[in-house]
Amino acid sequence: MAKDFNNITEQVDAFRRKYYSLQLLNGSLWTSGILLALLLSLFSIEYFFYLPVAWKTLLFYLFLGFSLFITYKKIVSPILSYLNIRAGLSRAEAAKMIGSRLALDDELTNALQLMSKLNDEGKDSSLIEASLESRVRHFGNYSFPKAIPWSESLRFVKYLALPLLLIFLMLAAAPRLLLDGGVRFVDYSQSYLPEAPFQFVLDVENLQCVQNEDFLLKLKTEGEYAPDQVFVRFGEAEYLMRSERPGSYLFTIKNARENIEFSFSSGRFSSKKYLLNVLPDPRLKSMRIQLNYPSYLGLEDEEIQNQGNLSIPEGTEISWLLQTENIDWLSLSLPDSVFLKENAESGRASFDFTARSSGEYRIDLKNSQESLNKRLSYSLDVVEDRRPEIRMDRLGDSLSLKENLFLGLNQRRLRFTAIEILRSARRFSRFLKRRRHPHQSQIAKSTRLPLFQFGRTQHSCRTKHSHVVCRVGP
Repeated sequence: MAKDFNNITEQVDAFRRKYYSLQLLNGSLWTSGILLALLLSLFSIEYFFYLPVAWKTLLFYLFLGFSLFITYKKIVSPILSYLNIRAGLSRAEAAKMIGSRLALDDELTNALQLMSKLNDEGKDSSLIEASLESRVRHFGNYSFPKAIPWSESLRFVKYLALPLLLIFLMLAAAPRLLLDGGVRFVDYSQSYLPEAPFQFVLDVENLQCVQNEDFLLKLKTEGEYAPDQVFVRFGEAEYLMRSERPGSYLFTIKNARENIEFSFSSGRFSSKKYLLNVLPDPRLKSMRIQLNYPSYLGLEDEEIQNQGNLSIPEGTEISWLLQTENIDWLSLSLPDSVFLKENAESGRASFDFTARSSGEYRIDLKNSQESLNKRLSYSLDVVEDRRPEIRMDRLGDSLSLKENLFLGLNQRRLRFTAIEILRSARRFSRFLKRRRHPHQSQIAKSTRLPLFQFGRTQHSCRTKHSHVVCRVGP
């Protein structure tokens, strides 16, 4: 008797497994058909309307989310129930389904309840066993799994057959609808444009220009005909290109400062997007030069703005204060020294130098674009500080018996601190001295002589009786 009871439960479990199998088959047919129909619709919409990237992205992820949802509900869930990984159809629920399909009403349900009570009561179950014997003999004439025939899945075949038929018809009549539409829809992040009866051909070798410079766009069209007007588009703004001749168009981008994205359009047709790469231009924005003159000259220090050529006294201390833009490093090359400033991205640099010799000095500005490196050249004229050269000549005057004295001074020193003249004569034995002065010299002949002064130009004087005759040259 126990064997007959177990046979009933095994048949109920067999019914449950067949039920999950049919659910899996029906769900696969239905899911495949629905997803294929959706794909055909999306491919067709993209093929005819050229959806923007935002719309394609939204539809793509909505389709992906919907596909995952129905796949789980219709395919994955029956598999998990079949493997008893998740709770599914219970024996009592299966018994009701079997009873309704095999016209057993509630007999099978009652039998399963009695079997459960028999297991609970143990030995005191003779009445329950007697009631079950007659029921078990009656159930032996039925095969429970046959309550759900495989033919029930045929009604789901139509969900898959119709999309497959449409696919075959499209492949035969309009294959580009599926192929082009499908490729463009799957590549949702890329913008596609309708094919024009002509093609936009950018006639530029290299889409690069230097910062703050103009760039000439050259465009030509190839195809059945040349459009009368072509516009270049920067974001939302459009500008009409100048027609050089049919099929050839020009437009100048003024003072490009950063990378520029652009495209071309004519009527309802547009080109793909292009990018103009603007290269950073190494630039010297300002230059301040501080000049600290030697203290013995008595000159005031000064500052020069944006003027590189220098003419300065020897020993002058020079400080360059540079403000730059778009450079990685710079160098200052002097007649006998080289200064290098690496990692100059901050835009500021300073150099100090003491001038000793004349020559040319250079400022080199460099960044990652080696072709844009710049060299600025300036002159450095250092006025040497030498000892003054003095010459004296004694000459006679043809008209006078008096003696003339000529004093020649080759003025090569930047500033004279003192000139001392001592003349031995009967009437003059004084010490003659020229006092200090920044730009001009003084010669004191004696306390009785007038003060004689000279600068860079030539001066001369003649003795008369007790006066000294002098000649001073630069």
